[in-house]
Amino acid sequence: MRRKHLDGLLLHLGNALVTLALLFGGLEAFLSAHAYGYSRGELLAVCALASVLAVGLYAWRHGGWAVLGLLAVLTLARDPLWEKLLEPAADMFRSAGTRRAGLPLLILTAGVLALLLGWLVVRARCWYLCALVVTLPVLPPIMEGVLPEWTALLLSAAGWGTLLLTALFDKRDPAGLWRAQLASLAGMGVFLALLTAALPREGYLRPDWATNARDKLVSAAAGGFSGVLDWDLQAGDLILDIGQTERPALRPVVSFGGSAGAAVENGRVDLRSAGPRAYSQRQIMTVETDQPDPAGTAFLFGGSAAFYTGESWEDAEPYTGASPDLLPAGTAPDVPPATMTISLRTGGGNLFTPYRLDQEPPASVGKQYTLSYRPGGPEDGFAPLEGPLSELAADYRSYVYANYLSVPTGIQTLLWPMLGAMERMPVEADPRLPEDYREAVAAALTTAHYLSGLAEYDLDAPAMEPGEDFVEHFLDARRGYCVHFATTGVLLLRMQNIPARYASGYLAHLDGSGRAAVLDSNAHAWAEIYLDGYGWYPVEMTPGGGTGSAAGQEEDGAGEDGQEAARPPQTAQSPQQPPQQTTQRPEAPPPDRSPAETPGGSGDAAPPRGDAETPREPLDLTWLWRTLEVLALPAALAGLYGLALARRRRSREDGDRNRSVIRAYGRYRRLTAWGCGEDELLETLARKARFSQHTLTEEERAAAWERLEVLRRETAGALPAWKRWVLVLLRPAL
Repeated sequence: MRRKHLDGLLLHLGNALVTLALLFGGLEAFLSAHAYGYSRGELLAVCALASVLAVGLYAWRHGGWAVLGLLAVLTLARDPLWEKLLEPAADMFRSAGTRRAGLPLLILTAGVLALLLGWLVVRARCWYLCALVVTLPVLPPIMEGVLPEWTALLLSAAGWGTLLLTALFDKRDPAGLWRAQLASLAGMGVFLALLTAALPREGYLRPDWATNARDKLVSAAAGGFSGVLDWDLQAGDLILDIGQTERPALRPVVSFGGSAGAAVENGRVDLRSAGPRAYSQRQIMTVETDQPDPAGTAFLFGGSAAFYTGESWEDAEPYTGASPDLLPAGTAPDVPPATMTISLRTGGGNLFTPYRLDQEPPASVGKQYTLSYRPGGPEDGFAPLEGPLSELAADYRSYVYANYLSVPTGIQTLLWPMLGAMERMPVEADPRLPEDYREAVAAALTTAHYLSGLAEYDLDAPAMEPGEDFVEHFLDARRGYCVHFATTGVLLLRMQNIPARYASGYLAHLDGSGRAAVLDSNAHAWAEIYLDGYGWYPVEMTPGGGTGSAAGQEEDGAGEDGQEAARPPQTAQSPQQPPQQTTQRPEAPPPDRSPAETPGGSGDAAPPRGDAETPREPLDLTWLWRTLEVLALPAALAGLYGLALARRRRSREDGDRNRSVIRAYGRYRRLTAWGCGEDELLETLARKARFSQHTLTEEERAAAWERLEVLRRETAGALPAWKRWVLVLLRPAL
């Protein structure tokens, strides 16, 4: 008796561990995928307590009634729960920069989910329903390119995998079942850990054959869809990456939206992935500003990098002083700041900002946030920094010069001859700029102009070979896109003793009302130079702001080699200045726009310019994806239900007739939990199949399964209506 009691306790422990794995893994995957802030310690403690209580309730003979009573209490208390808990949580969800799952919300969510998972683990022992409960909530963000916390996904998979491995064990044998549970849970953990180690996510470079196959598949799918519906769709990446560095650590960088062409993760830009690019014109975010006269294109800064290695850009050591983000705004004229609201359509938790921020960026953001900034740049008005900002600029300057001037020795040798060529084609800076800045800005514009004549903008530029240097590869191929031009431009600027860094984010094409829809093809990379006493100043390095195409550049404004000259961003609220250039190549138009915002530059797509025909607005397929998400649940349920029925049919038709009868007996034992009485025929056939040396006949096998069907129907007929429907849903397991 004592041994039996111990086996029962260990069985409850195994059930609690499986429930905990499902509950904690599923909740953390959901919270991380939807960019909620949460305390992992709080979440683990809440899930552990909820799992133990749920398993304890269902282990109790009358636990089902207790659960129904608890749910009834929650229903009756819905009004105070809404006012005190859910409504504030909903307000936080809608508020800019606040998406935190506090302890009360974690307790309520974990408690309700634990009741469902506990029943599936203890009573139903249904692995596929457990898999659906923890997986379906994270499918929409995964489809949008957002990868949840990896360990959470593995933990939830270990939970339902354990149920799958122990599905055939009889609950009436607690000793065998708890041993199988603990062994399976440990085995699943080891297996998934080895799988993760064998297939690391960080530093993984997809082989060329896989990339080419993926691109061909997506292109064929998009082409077929366009042909059937007569829609102008472009093939795009299935998962596009963009990241952020030198910003507050909002969350781990994940696959999220459009990419300028190189994978960005945890402050590292992997230049090896910068190969042929294609985009689906998927909307990433919407932007709205109250800036006066906003028409133009604004840089939305997502992150930057400091050190070039030949294969990547790496982040610098974090600056330990006060945030330098407010330096440019401190030099702005005393005019009211503008506000910009950014609404992310996919993912969340990633911060993208306009230049010249007027306030510190938020420490955390959700899917929508509002930022205050000063439109324009130093050419639109400049007041020298004073007081604390002046002291901050002096301190930050030493950090900048220590981190943003380095160029690898081998690349110095490669780039040195280009400096002489650039000296023979100078471009003058905007005369409205403060005199101290004109030389550096002119050098940046000259660098951009030189690169526009050196290489062709081409989205089909091939990826470099392993071990090759990215800049050397670009200069040999003489074709590339924003990542190539920005990388080379930054290094050339450093060769001229100008602190520069690689920056990436998006370009927002603002209309006259200050609104813009930002697509995945608007992802972009550019260069930033540091101006003492001002801060980081963006400079467009890509010809035409990246408005070329793989088929060739537009003829409007084409340079000597057929590509448009580099155009730095234009300040949307200031008139365009006439070009001032001294050059030996007059046929190539000079950079003629000031670097705060640019009209008509996208990372990879060509917006309308000049007299060119205005392209058709990209097709908004949001309704289609939302419809598919709604249909995904019933479709997945139906598919898994069909698979489970097929598994049941295979069990019945198993070539080993003894094993088939034993499986029928196992289903019969599960049926007894629903009120089915003892059946002598099935007991006799099961003992004969298990312990006899003889093989059962086909007639005996058929008799066992037919008797099982009769018992199931009789049991269902004796149940209340709602239990009968539940039993129908569980038919594949019975």
